[in-house]
Amino acid sequence: MSIRVFLLSLSFCLCFSVSAHAQRKLPLHFKSALVKTKRAPIKITGLQRRVAQAIKDFRLFAASSQRPAPQAPGVRPHTAKKSRLLPSSLRVAVETPAALDAHLLQTVARLENPAISAFIPTNASVFFIEADWHGKKRLLGVTVAHAQDIMYDNLYIFLRLPSGEEKHFPVKFITSGTMGRADVALLDVPTNAAPYIQPLKLATQPPAVGEKLRSYGFFHGDFRIVPNRTVRETTPGRVITSFEFGNLARAGACGGPLINEQNEVVGVHCGSSVHKQESYAIPVGLLTDLLESAQRGEIKTYDLVLSGRAIGTIRLDEYIAAVVTTNNGKPAGKRLLWHDEKAVDYQHLETLLPLDNVTDFSLIIIRGGPEEIGAGVEQKELLTVHLPTGEVNHTFLKKADDD
Repeated sequence: MSIRVFLLSLSFCLCFSVSAHAQRKLPLHFKSALVKTKRAPIKITGLQRRVAQAIKDFRLFAASSQRPAPQAPGVRPHTAKKSRLLPSSLRVAVETPAALDAHLLQTVARLENPAISAFIPTNASVFFIEADWHGKKRLLGVTVAHAQDIMYDNLYIFLRLPSGEEKHFPVKFITSGTMGRADVALLDVPTNAAPYIQPLKLATQPPAVGEKLRSYGFFHGDFRIVPNRTVRETTPGRVITSFEFGNLARAGACGGPLINEQNEVVGVHCGSSVHKQESYAIPVGLLTDLLESAQRGEIKTYDLVLSGRAIGTIRLDEYIAAVVTTNNGKPAGKRLLWHDEKAVDYQHLETLLPLDNVTDFSLIIIRGGPEEIGAGVEQKELLTVHLPTGEVNHTFLKKADDD
């Protein structure tokens, strides 16, 4: 299992680290005295003054120092090690975009399972929303579904206050999608955490190509802001942005909000390409679908459409793992969709593989999982369409009620 998780970390930011923070190992049961972080306090009051002072301090330092070595292409200035040269209390101020509000640390928290972190340092990011829940307001946490695949239960959120004090609260998963598609999950947040939390507003429209976004997250347990994420493309399952992480190790950033200039959440950060060319987020539409599913107590389904013809349905917690075409029993084409989720349009499946000289079109649909990292697969189905007649066959390779 550890090998599979290691491979997963190459493409997804929820992975293991050995940072200084990680060496602060948390026991299974917290002691009541554990409320302060060992990191330097981060004070948000007087943010503009601190930004100005930090820039001034750095310029003075740079003027008296030797010329730094040239940076590798694509490395952003804030990703260099200059933060080590500044007072630790000013690090966030230097990296904060001008439009950021004063409550940034109340909008996002660190998510950990202490039982696992005691052995393998692991964390994800989580942000908060307020939803109408059967006529009442309810505070919910949002993170990635693959956090549940790796961290399981016994989860805590860690909230850092402007004073530098850190508070922790137990949380539980309410429902989740799947890493292969709707990589997003909802957490139940205790009411006593509410005074320390600032919920974010969800956008009602997807971002436009060319729009500039920013994201928050905990990288190896340390809070970071990633500005200037330019939208390159939007698909039904992904928001694709430019890669703006520089040389930062991205472990733990998954689950952080992707935010527009109106401070609305347009997506949930879920990973980046191995070659650091682009980054991905789950569109806010899938998050609202998951929220609706949780409120109704049933998972939402979507039509599968091939060349304008409905051939079946797929649930929010299912994904297409592979597509195969054959011509009278002979292989014609095959495409594995793991790490290629942005290409899937469930209303236009014909875009996945050419259909010329093809008699059969097959999909492997998985519920749960993802199978690729050895997580529990609840159901595995082979859906085959005989194109000349339109006949659809379902073969269960594994049923949901199997042992």
